[in-house]
Amino acid sequence: MRKPRLRDTSQHQPDTSRTVRSRSNEGRLREAFDLIPHLVWCAGPDGRLKFCNNNWLGATGLAWKQVKGTDWTSVLHTEDVSRVQNSWQSALADGTSAEAEARIRTADSSYRWHQIRAMPQFARSGRLLNWFATATDIHNRKLVDDSLRESEARWRSVFDSSAIGVAITDMTGRFLWVNPTYERFLAYSQEELRNLRFIEVTHEAFRSHNTDLIQECLDGKRRQFQIEKLYRRKDGIPVWVRNNVSIIRDQAGAPRYIMALAENILLQRLASIVEEQYDFLAIADLEGRPLYVNRAGQQLVGLDSEKELRDTEAKQYFYPEDWSLITHAIKDSILTSGSWSGETQFRHLKTGERLPVLYQGFRVDDPETGAQNNIAILCRDISARKEAELAAQAAQTELARVNRLTTMGEMAASIAHESNQPLTAIIANGGACLRLLAHRHPDLGEVRAALESIIDDASRAAEITHGIRNMAKKIDSERVPVDLNEVIDKVLFLTQGQVRSWSVAVQTDLEAGLPYVIADRVQLQQVILNLVMNAIEAMASTQDALKKLVISTRSQQEDHVLVSVKDSGTGIALDSTQRIFEPFFTTKSSGVGLGLSICRRIIEGHGGRLWAMPAEPHGAVLQFTLPPR
Repeated sequence: MRKPRLRDTSQHQPDTSRTVRSRSNEGRLREAFDLIPHLVWCAGPDGRLKFCNNNWLGATGLAWKQVKGTDWTSVLHTEDVSRVQNSWQSALADGTSAEAEARIRTADSSYRWHQIRAMPQFARSGRLLNWFATATDIHNRKLVDDSLRESEARWRSVFDSSAIGVAITDMTGRFLWVNPTYERFLAYSQEELRNLRFIEVTHEAFRSHNTDLIQECLDGKRRQFQIEKLYRRKDGIPVWVRNNVSIIRDQAGAPRYIMALAENILLQRLASIVEEQYDFLAIADLEGRPLYVNRAGQQLVGLDSEKELRDTEAKQYFYPEDWSLITHAIKDSILTSGSWSGETQFRHLKTGERLPVLYQGFRVDDPETGAQNNIAILCRDISARKEAELAAQAAQTELARVNRLTTMGEMAASIAHESNQPLTAIIANGGACLRLLAHRHPDLGEVRAALESIIDDASRAAEITHGIRNMAKKIDSERVPVDLNEVIDKVLFLTQGQVRSWSVAVQTDLEAGLPYVIADRVQLQQVILNLVMNAIEAMASTQDALKKLVISTRSQQEDHVLVSVKDSGTGIALDSTQRIFEPFFTTKSSGVGLGLSICRRIIEGHGGRLWAMPAEPHGAVLQFTLPPR
């Protein structure tokens, strides 16, 4: 017989064991929540309470039947409700946990700060089911934090208003925080400094010593140190500071931070330096009236006391023409562009003596507002320099005259030859006149022609003599408009004997309409004569069939004039193109090495420039430029 099949009745009868197990699990879950030392609760999507543990009820002093189904935020301080709800809404949007600090009302109706954390629970469909939340009492910590913040705010206020710069760095020297005064010292913002270490804004000359002192603190050899050093501001300007540096350690004694108190001592350093200077140093107002003059400055102008300084007006330091120069310099340069320098003269307040000085004035602006405050004045007594310049000028003038005479000596043979020709012609024409006049009926026409020839030859001889005499005379420098082409023609006329003697071919390329220059005609004639004679001598020793001298003039930009003397002689080595202008340097066996040195001084004295360079394929080119009149 087949065994009968038993009927499955499980799907027709209720499963009470699942309900029992569910209630049993819920009870155990509640018991577990009650053991958590925090406030725990569960709320629905609408915020109504579904569950809270005993710690929650005990802390709030409420019974479950009072709060069941109520909005859980009813126990929050009214000022915190909106902030907490916003936090929960953000968490809901992101699907993450929410966290906020808020005050919860306690059983005695007071409020205590809690750290609230909540986690949303979602169904598989994504629908929000519940909020599970905990709250941890942080009231005491909050009070301490608030106290610390208040204390920090008070100290920060003190630091921010302090005239002393305060900086805190980590142990690598990187800035963590500085006060506004420290920012002003360095002209860097707080944010910019956080990317820098203090050693990077310390002047290079002080970095090594500064680092050694910090290492001594870390090694326990000293607790703190003081150093005077230069900082380099963001704009590159150096700033003198006195730093008091300490190492801040934690409770275990480990170094955590470096703190520096920085005092700007620039004015102290300046005052010390100013009083030790031998130059006239002063601070004046914006009209040039001295408010302070250092000791050396007072002695220079004859001030005997601070009272005399206060009672002396600015214009009394100068003669009228010099005071006019200074007032224009202050108005047109110092107050507008920030500085001016130039030569002027002080008037000694006791003797009236003129004191030549190099005057330098600088505008002093307020570093914070940019307002113009004062004028700083530095004046150096240049009396000794002026005397030396006058002596050097006299010696240079005499040396130039001697050089001209030397050049004339070298040209004596040529000059004699040139003068001999017109004199011989004069004698011949004079004899002819006598013979004609001896006739019973002299031909007066022929006599007149002979006399005219005598006059022409005599004029030519006189011109040669006049040119040589002017160059040899010791005469004062007189600068007048000069036509350089005319000067070159005159020099070539004087040197034509030398040119013919050495078989030199002269080529001129003189630009027509050349601008005039303001110069001493005799000195320029001396320069060109020296350059031409040097060129002829350089070609005298060459074996080339063609000895060629090329003289040219050109106009340049801004009406400058260029003169070029080119020869086909032995040339100049590239490394000697500068040395040939040094006094007593010469490449000639019979030379003394002064000609080109004097020529350069003359040209530079006229505001120009003289230089040399090799010529192609051989020879040398000497050129000079002169400014327009």
